[in-house]
Amino acid sequence: MANEMDFSASLERFEKGLYKLHLKVPLEIALEVESYRKDRRVYCTLKKMLSFHTALMYEHGIYYIMLNREKQNTLQIEPGDSVDIQLEECKNRYGIDLPGEMVEALQMDSVANRLFHNLTPGKQRSLFHLIDKIKSPKLRADRSWLVLEHLVENAGELDFKVLHRKFKEDRQK
Repeated sequence: MANEMDFSASLERFEKGLYKLHLKVPLEIALEVESYRKDRRVYCTLKKMLSFHTALMYEHGIYYIMLNREKQNTLQIEPGDSVDIQLEECKNRYGIDLPGEMVEALQMDSVANRLFHNLTPGKQRSLFHLIDKIKSPKLRADRSWLVLEHLVENAGELDFKVLHRKFKEDRQK
């Protein structure tokens, strides 16, 4: 992939589905990304102000970047507005920002590390995202250990309902 790819797209809305707001990605760019990374994960910058890891999605015969309401509000854009987009190669194998507390916990527990890496890439990203969205570094570290403890206790099986219950119990302590 070229170091970075720049293009513009209008914010559009799908008529159906849970995720409606999206930015269409030109076919040639999507195919180039797919040629080096099958999961189509990229680092995306919108309007030179909002950067995040994402995947190029494919549905309805187009490749696109999903945009949630929070990002839409941050960018102050509405459907029909044009957005300057910059895509860069995703530099890490997970395709998401890595919370240092979780990385450190994985390095310290080889059994949990093995179980974590036996999960699908999507579940790994979900767990990283779950930890990364926590504001407090101490709480991120505590929750990282709870996640790894959950994986070890359940022989590598991930049950998000049970995990969220553990988080809730931990908050009540």
